[in-house]
Amino acid sequence: MGFRYKKINERKIMCEKNYVIRAKITFLRKYLQFQNSSENINFIFLDETWVYKNGSQVRKWVNENDKRMNDIKITSEGERFTILHAGYKGGFLPNCGLLFSSKNNDRDYHKTMNGEIFLDWVKTKLVPDLDKINGKCVVVMDNAPYHSVLLEKPISKFSNKTSISAFLQKHGIYFSNELSKKELWNLAEPYVQNSSNKKYVVDEFLNSKGYEVLRLPPYHCQYNPIEMVWGYCKTFYNKNIPNSKFTGSEKVLNVWQESLSKITSDMWANYIKHTEQLIIDDWKKYMGNMDIVNVPPLIIGFENDSASDSDTDMPSENDEEYVE
Repeated sequence: MGFRYKKINERKIMCEKNYVIRAKITFLRKYLQFQNSSENINFIFLDETWVYKNGSQVRKWVNENDKRMNDIKITSEGERFTILHAGYKGGFLPNCGLLFSSKNNDRDYHKTMNGEIFLDWVKTKLVPDLDKINGKCVVVMDNAPYHSVLLEKPISKFSNKTSISAFLQKHGIYFSNELSKKELWNLAEPYVQNSSNKKYVVDEFLNSKGYEVLRLPPYHCQYNPIEMVWGYCKTFYNKNIPNSKFTGSEKVLNVWQESLSKITSDMWANYIKHTEQLIIDDWKKYMGNMDIVNVPPLIIGFENDSASDSDTDMPSENDEEYVE
């Protein structure tokens, strides 16, 4: 979850990993800079979630002394459906809803979404709706693998010498043909591990259309108000799906659309207000009253601290880095 143990005065305490702190400060600064700019900024929040055909009833309160309650069998959840949507202070974007049946019932919905489906959704549903919004749009999303398909195929220390040499040549990094593979990798590694050099397919496409992309820091979904929207919608869905007069996939679609209709623009505005207060509070927690416009470089000493979680694309850490 982005934490590690650190020994202080012979005592171990739990603290956030350095790469998470860096990503968090960067996100907080950029969000607040957009918020305080003179432009009319619209933050667009997107995310995926899931529902089950028969609703989720994996647990319920029972009285163990009441045999009648213990005999009650929980209905199978049934087929799982993956959902993708986006919204902003004005409510859900009207044509951005996507709901499709998952091929397996693994509870990790990330395994049914992929970069191709997501990019197609961005091109055919998200961008046409963004084009209708007045003002500048900033798309806020997390670092899920299907959001983070790289524009350029990455190399690693396991790549062959020819691939590493081609990478160095493409990025204008001088090298001698007499160098060994290990020496070539030593030249390429700093560039590869610098996250600012990574180009994502989705980000580049949205940028080409005139839209900004703001990545959430790893493990910090509380900065995305759509998480609270999902909570409300799924509670409504699970409560009402058993009583639906429809059957099959039509039942799922109708009850889910009804749950979305319950979320008003005022509710969206309140959820966004709540998350923005968290952002302001966390900025003050980390940076005090420092001006968000003129943030001086902050030097943080690092131990080797790598990000291995599948929901982030952050690099391995060097001994010392700057947070800008």
